[in-house]
Parts: sequence; C-alpha cells; structure tokens
Amino acid sequence: MNRKSQAPSIQARKTPRFYKQWMLAGSPSDFMNELIGKFGDFVHYRGLIDFYLINDPELIRQVLRDTHRTFDKNTVI
Repeated sequence: MNRKSQAPSIQARKTPRFYKQWMLAGSPSDFMNELIGKFGDFVHYRGLIDFYLINDPELIRQVLRDTHRTFDKNTVI
C-alpha cells in the first residue's frame, strides 16, 4: 500500500516546470545549489521527475526520523 505523505509544517517553493533541467544531467551538485540559492531550503522541483529538495536540518529530521513511514523515499535521481 502506498501512503500519501503528510504535509510538512512549511510549504515548498515550486520551481517553474523544467527549470534548468539540463543542469541536472551535466552538474547535479551545481544544479542543487542553484535550486537552494534561488528557491530556498525546501524546494518542489517539477521536471521529467518531480522531487522535493530539503536543505533544512529540522525538516530533514522530521522526514527521516519523526514521520519516516509517511514519506516515499524510493525515487533515486
């Protein structure tokens, strides 16, 4: 059974669809730094694969420890 994740206490900033998608293939670390710099510590990337980028220690703790059973962490990019 695939459970939907619970909404975190803060909202992720959404990127424009396919925002600088070419950077993901060429330089993934630069791409992630670009997303954090432009959109903040909690980003909803919308491209060929949608994903959430979390760069806030408290929110990472919430996802990995406190509510880990409610989040799908199977996608690998």
